[in-house]
Amino acid sequence: MRGYGGGQRLVPHYMYMKIFVRSIPQEGKEIDLSSREGWVKALVGQALPTESPDLEAIQGWMMIQKIEETLHLSGELSLPIYPFCDRCGEPYHHKFLVSIDMHLTPADETNPTEDSSENDLNYATYNGGEINLGEIIREMIVLHRPIRFLCSEDCRGLCQECGTNLNKTSCNCRPRL
Repeated sequence: MRGYGGGQRLVPHYMYMKIFVRSIPQEGKEIDLSSREGWVKALVGQALPTESPDLEAIQGWMMIQKIEETLHLSGELSLPIYPFCDRCGEPYHHKFLVSIDMHLTPADETNPTEDSSENDLNYATYNGGEINLGEIIREMIVLHRPIRFLCSEDCRGLCQECGTNLNKTSCNCRPRL
């Protein structure tokens, strides 16, 4: 299981959003994950460095609910990004959406068994009575990033001989077998 809070920081200090578990009210705590929050903009820019994120258009929220010492984090983060297509190399608009659904338990109360959620990405631990939302959100962004970006499923890419963008024009090169 992964652990959050109380230990070594995985994100720079300006992206560190510490929440003390004891400060979460019974009705829960809502966190603004929009571009109004400087730490969110810095975090998204660091997590998506080559995708040209529109940091001024970030929208999102997170609700933290506490049942005894177990936390449930739910929410979403969305923003437009402008990655380069992995087939043709052209930049394009893509709506990037991160769904957040995670359960955190205190590290000292975790008793892993064979049937535990040790390998489940929706379960983790926290240490020392605090969590770092920066680490959690950064990890969620990275996990939601596609393996490859395509401007469209039927993108024809570039000619392997002359480099022509086959979505825009054809070439006289012989197709490779």
